[in-house]
Amino acid sequence: FRTFGMEVIAGSQNAGWSEVTVKEEGFRFTMDFRKVYWNSRLISEHKRLVRIIQDDVDLNNKQVVVADLMAGVGPFAVPLAGKGQREKRDHVRRVEVFANDLNPDSYKYLKLNAENNGCGNSLQAFNMDARDFVRMLQTKVERVDHVLMNLPASAPEFLDAFRGWQLPDLPRIHVHCFCTTDVVGDRPYYDKAIQRCEVALGCGLDRDTVQVHEVRDVAPQKYMLCISFRLPDELRVETSKHQAKRVKVQ
Repeated sequence: FRTFGMEVIAGSQNAGWSEVTVKEEGFRFTMDFRKVYWNSRLISEHKRLVRIIQDDVDLNNKQVVVADLMAGVGPFAVPLAGKGQREKRDHVRRVEVFANDLNPDSYKYLKLNAENNGCGNSLQAFNMDARDFVRMLQTKVERVDHVLMNLPASAPEFLDAFRGWQLPDLPRIHVHCFCTTDVVGDRPYYDKAIQRCEVALGCGLDRDTVQVHEVRDVAPQKYMLCISFRLPDELRVETSKHQAKRVKVQ
């Protein structure tokens, strides 16, 4: 529920005054900005991750399944499943998106935006807790190729939901988080973000394959990062085994 307290200081206060429609990369998103989160400064990050997944479709010539755990009103999910993208690919090589958000207002506008942008059956929307959504999804699909977790304040802590992963393929996780540093250009702060992921997962990550993308600076010495990695094979084992292998925060 990333919303901001607002007060009308001039102009109309009639019902619906805060519902707007914005356009991003040819897709139209309708929302009530009092009740949901939207940040147009993230357009480059939306484009970047959508492109990564679309390239996966083209490179492997297969359908790609995406789970968007904190989907909001659909800035990632809608471009991936929208009509324009399906027209560029045959019916076998499309992206199938399972998009979830706990905020009922986000869920409402996610469904509306999916309909307005011609997503059809390529996007299924859910209104659940993210951990419950991960567990449910493993009973609903045969595989998940990419997982999006765009809740920078706390998304890494939700990675514990993947302990005891039951599907045969291991998805690539893209998790956003905030991180601070006292030194300009200090790259070791990446390790702090990775370590948050390791603690929640209950196992280490291969630092040679983890990718860290600096999305933007959100305040002096505070950055938004995207940590991308393949879900470790150790996550297939029982949760009890992970408890004994927890990573200690330095």
